Amino acid sequence: MIDAGAARVGALGLMLGLLWMTGCMCPQGQLSCDGQCIDPSASALHCGACGVSCGPTARCEEARCVALPECGPRSPSPRACDDADLCNGVFECLDGRCQQTVPPVSCDDGVSCTHSYCEPSEGRCHHDIDDSSCEEGSFCHPDDDCTVRCLRSPCSVISQCGCAEDDTCTPTTSGDPSCVLPGTGGAGLACSLTTQCAPGLVCIDAGDIDRARCATACGSNADCGGDLRCFASLGFSSVLTTGERFGRCEDSCDPVDASGCPAARGCVMVPLAGGRSAVTVCGDGGSGAAGADCFDASCALGHTCVAFSDRDACARLCHDDRDCPGTPTCRRFAVDLVVHGEPVGYCG
Repeated sequence: MIDAGAARVGALGLMLGLLWMTGCMCPQGQLSCDGQCIDPSASALHCGACGVSCGPTARCEEARCVALPECGPRSPSPRACDDADLCNGVFECLDGRCQQTVPPVSCDDGVSCTHSYCEPSEGRCHHDIDDSSCEEGSFCHPDDDCTVRCLRSPCSVISQCGCAEDDTCTPTTSGDPSCVLPGTGGAGLACSLTTQCAPGLVCIDAGDIDRARCATACGSNADCGGDLRCFASLGFSSVLTTGERFGRCEDSCDPVDASGCPAARGCVMVPLAGGRSAVTVCGDGGSGAAGADCFDASCALGHTCVAFSDRDACARLCHDDRDCPGTPTCRRFAVDLVVHGEPVGYCG
């Protein structure tokens, strides 16, 4: 006849072996219960099996809940109350019987990709990260579980990855990306810091802090939804130390023919210092025709202020030579400029 205790231990060993072979995260001889690795032979919260709690009046011994013993010098069989396992709580001798005075430690962190366990000698939880338990292309984040791996470090302004769930990745004055707690400002709101913009929106100045707005950062038109287009100039200060280059999603208007805006408004390309243009907005143009002296946004619709070798003058904008009547060449700016996915230059 098979001894009942031996059968119980044998079944427990078989169960542990099966769990190990099927890919359980816990080491051999332990169970994964409530997101933590435990020793079922001694755990007060999972004694012999997951969910079997011994409660405050018993302790777990050899995978079985055993009533707390009598204690003290007058008890028939004096014995110590402390089992040396701080994870099971603290037991003291009170009124002649061992009693639990501090509850067991639970190490469930709610993160599926960590090995969580309690160190018996410390009574303290440990949460070891296990990237291998996540799907390919993602990694284990101690706060957010399995997270898509971000190709930029520490985060990506365009993909908005690498930060905690409630944070926004933003460029800093040093050119490094950084995770910050965002604000509430919607797209198009004037801003000076990303902390004023809603989650996922970045305060992008396109080289001119006076025209900074909360916007979606983009690397191509595909990053912008609806009728928005990605304005990305290779010239303005949008290149980070990580090598990531970004623009911002703008209204879909064409500064060359000033189209794409509501009636009585035109598509204006606001120039930057040094003859580099930056952003497109629907607004009113100036009065300066081609060749007129200019400053900032003083040029007429379809024109921009260009820094020539002798002076700053208005010049007609163009996509190619066909946009330059009477002038044979559509010249490129000192740095390549792309507006809404199309190259933009000036007639000269």
